[in-house]
Amino acid sequence: MSPRNFSSLRSADSLSLALALVALLTCPPTPSHAQHRLAVQGNGVLAVVDRDQRVEWQMPWGAIHDIHRLENGHLLVQQGPAAIAEIDPETKTTLEVLPNGNYVIGNCHAGPGNPLLIEVEPKSKRVMWTFDQHAVFGNNVSNSLILDVPGSVR
Repeated sequence: MSPRNFSSLRSADSLSLALALVALLTCPPTPSHAQHRLAVQGNGVLAVVDRDQRVEWQMPWGAIHDIHRLENGHLLVQQGPAAIAEIDPETKTTLEVLPNGNYVIGNCHAGPGNPLLIEVEPKSKRVMWTFDQHAVFGNNVSNSLILDVPGSVR
């Protein structure tokens, strides 16, 4: 992946933002996608833009320090100095890595009695912490972010 610096991009579906290019993503050619796509961030938006400058998807996002395309098509994005998130093509955050190395997993459609967020220590696969507020949020927690992360959520 090689960074490029462009001052702005225009899109066919009128994303009227100047987007700073963060990374060039090479994707397998398919009939519906060009050979190269861009993952871009600027003005509080993370977007994937195709070769014809059409926005494939976008979502609100803060400052990005680094971005990578994973083999499964998801984006691994470093947000700020201490947060890493994996985002799928439907713009759902599927994984957050804490500074202590633990994963925070969102369980969007958890259902009553099941946690919405789960912190897991990856080596032992031990559950370190859960957040279960189905009565308050229902099955509508598609995105979350741990805010007080000095190295652990405990």
